[in-house]
Amino acid sequence: MLKKNINLKKVNILMTMNERLSKIKSFVDIKTHDIHVANNDLDVICDKIEEHTELFEIQSSSIVVLTDVLAITQDEILKYIETVVTSALQYIYGNEYTFHVNYQLKRNQPEVELFVMKGEVQYDFKTSCGVGVLNICSFALRCVCWSLLEPRTDSVLVIDEPFSSISGKDQLEKAEYMVKKLSEMLNLQIIVVSGKYPQTDYANCIFEVSIKDGTSYVSKK
Repeated sequence: MLKKNINLKKVNILMTMNERLSKIKSFVDIKTHDIHVANNDLDVICDKIEEHTELFEIQSSSIVVLTDVLAITQDEILKYIETVVTSALQYIYGNEYTFHVNYQLKRNQPEVELFVMKGEVQYDFKTSCGVGVLNICSFALRCVCWSLLEPRTDSVLVIDEPFSSISGKDQLEKAEYMVKKLSEMLNLQIIVVSGKYPQTDYANCIFEVSIKDGTSYVSKK
């Protein structure tokens, strides 16, 4: 009887060990599968890292190229603006006058300073620049802004009293000449509304509006 009990205990111990071994084997199989899956995921992640690294390098190179192109384009645009406005000023006030745009980045923000030079003297728009000069620069800048639009509107610009601070027959005549030259330069039809009667024949067409008894009458001059 005692021997039988001993044999039963051995069987029970063996069954218990087999169960434990079976569980350990299952655990090892599960972990082996997990490691296999993880290795596959690692391969995918490594491939993605390599792909993204290549894309990052391409993007970095593109940014450098784009920055260079923008710098060139920006310089060309600034020179274009300066040339047009300078031409407008020189039509009125002579070759001593030049218009300048100072563009720079400060604290990662673009800042633009506009100023006029007369010879070696710099005139600031806010304090020392004459109102007549401001009239001319403002008018020319409007024309330039239109020419830089993309997409561009119809080639017609209507401006009300652009030369309100310019007086004297000589300067008004020069202003009208400047309008004609800018119109030709930019291929732009400019319609100027003004209470000052034109002094010259630079305008292609002049219409006079008069009011009588509350009714407006338009006549071509």
